[in-house]
Amino acid sequence: MITTTLDGSWRLKAVSPMKYSNIAQGSEWDMIVPGSLHDTFLANGIISEPYDGDEIIRTSWIGESTWSLERKFTAEKGKNQFFIKCGGLSTSCLAVNGKLAAKVTEDTPLLADITEYVKDGENSIEIIFQGNPLSEDIMSFPCVWRSVKLLSDPTLIIAGCEAECERKDGRWKLNIVLSCIAKEESEAVYSISVNGKTHSGRIMIPEGEKEHVISIDPGDVSIWWPNGMGAQPVYPVSIEVNGYQTERKVVFRTVTLIQEGLFVNEKRIYLKGATLGKANLIQSRTDQSYLERLTRSAAEANMNTLLLRTYYGKTLRDAAARSGLLVFSEEEANSIPKALSAPSFPSKETLERIWKNDERNISSAAADLHGEGAGRILQGIADSFLFPVAEDKLVYLSEAKAAEAATRKASEQRVRGNHGMILSSLTDPWPEISDSAIEYGGKWKLLQYAARRFFSPLSPMILISDKTVTVYFVNDTTENAEAEFSIKIRDFSGTKKETREYTVPAASGECVKVAEYPLHRIDPLSSFMYVKMSTKDVLRERTTLLDKPKKVKLEDPKLEVSTMQNGPRIFSVKLSVRKPAFFVALDTPVKGLFSDNFISVRPSAEKTIFFRTEEDVSLDEFTSSLKVMDLYKAMH
Repeated sequence: MITTTLDGSWRLKAVSPMKYSNIAQGSEWDMIVPGSLHDTFLANGIISEPYDGDEIIRTSWIGESTWSLERKFTAEKGKNQFFIKCGGLSTSCLAVNGKLAAKVTEDTPLLADITEYVKDGENSIEIIFQGNPLSEDIMSFPCVWRSVKLLSDPTLIIAGCEAECERKDGRWKLNIVLSCIAKEESEAVYSISVNGKTHSGRIMIPEGEKEHVISIDPGDVSIWWPNGMGAQPVYPVSIEVNGYQTERKVVFRTVTLIQEGLFVNEKRIYLKGATLGKANLIQSRTDQSYLERLTRSAAEANMNTLLLRTYYGKTLRDAAARSGLLVFSEEEANSIPKALSAPSFPSKETLERIWKNDERNISSAAADLHGEGAGRILQGIADSFLFPVAEDKLVYLSEAKAAEAATRKASEQRVRGNHGMILSSLTDPWPEISDSAIEYGGKWKLLQYAARRFFSPLSPMILISDKTVTVYFVNDTTENAEAEFSIKIRDFSGTKKETREYTVPAASGECVKVAEYPLHRIDPLSSFMYVKMSTKDVLRERTTLLDKPKKVKLEDPKLEVSTMQNGPRIFSVKLSVRKPAFFVALDTPVKGLFSDNFISVRPSAEKTIFFRTEEDVSLDEFTSSLKVMDLYKAMH
């Protein structure tokens, strides 16, 4: 079988442009495939960046118009059969030599038999994006985001393959599942290499369009465990069948998702994760490096699961496997817990993009265009906090509210012993006011930092009810554990009012009650709880207010900040206070990640936070860009 990649320069033509677009019918441009119409027009100076301000409305004519994307290819017809394959293409029609060959739905990979339309010599292939000017959807971004390939062979087409593991009679088996299209019964020669050994042989493929399975013994392999529970060995598999060559990644594990819960390698797993829709509205802008970054960010926040709302191919799934993440589609998710929605405003840099060409206001028309959650966010802030007057304080409190709401919900769900907790959205596909944990571009919100804390495999959890505050010990590792707990009640000057200490064992997968306090004995308006949990390998600290922040009697912490450069692209931030500081948040427009964030700082224990940048910046540049906010400052 011969595979010809048709990527590169195609010709984009305006077939039926909207009148107000100022594009003449028949106008043409070069377009690189994979790529998008929006980025083609952006490169040619026809439009501005569509994600800024209200440009998405100004450029809606692109999705409303009809366009043709065409290129030539050469074929030797003979007895060959020909197929076009593409794993990422917007809703469109495929034509070959002017004849309709297939209709494409966006979330379905394209595999089209074009044999009857191909001729000897030069041929044309055309992708037609048919606009709908009557549609109210302005979020239409026609593009090709995966390679377009021409497959040809006289008898046998291998359209694709998957590598799957199976546990049977105490042994692992590796199944290579081939998607075959055979004109007649055909013999195929295969070679499969995995775990340092090559398996070769011959198979007979029956006539028709069917799957064929080649099963091999992978030898001694190591088991894959979800993030936080063990190692994640990923085995590359090289596959060659009759000229078809590819590589797949495989992990050896058993996964059972039933109403009673999720079991991996026959051990019950508590689900911790987020849903993931489109990583970018213009899907050709999502490359492998960005998907790798997203999965690493999920793993760094101690997640073990992604719930997909849209189709992703093997690139995302391979990246997830390397990061210790289980991946489920919505169709598989009947027993997965309902996602938690905790909306907040994005960072100042993202808001600047949203407000472009419009009034700087949270409830402006541009802000509504980039998300409809502003009213809910403002209501949540007013319910919990003294309302701020400054823009930066408003953004901070919205993120603090989302992080605190998620933390409380995580505690409630874990204590109840249900199957897990899924955040409503891992990231945004464009600059947006939303309930995501990571904003567009990859910057962590406070929610993501909080998730890293409450999704930790070994952690203390604090649950507050109307009458009591209860501390729990969570052990989501594969081993039994024992922890030392120190629980202190302090007033807002930092003075200790009560201290208790416990030694608590917890079996693998267990959530154990450590202590319970009646609230009427504590005076929640003038006190807070500090919990320190330590094992032989882990130290965790948690601090919680015992009533709404706007009700408690906070004191000015007199927060002091100093910075230092510790190495190439590594900075440290030292935080010290005279009185306890709560919800301390660090922020900078410099791309990078803080070692910790959304923390409390006590007078007796200054904190040092490290920041690893993704770009070269000086200490002066980092220091001048750094903003530190705490709860007292935000409400006064």
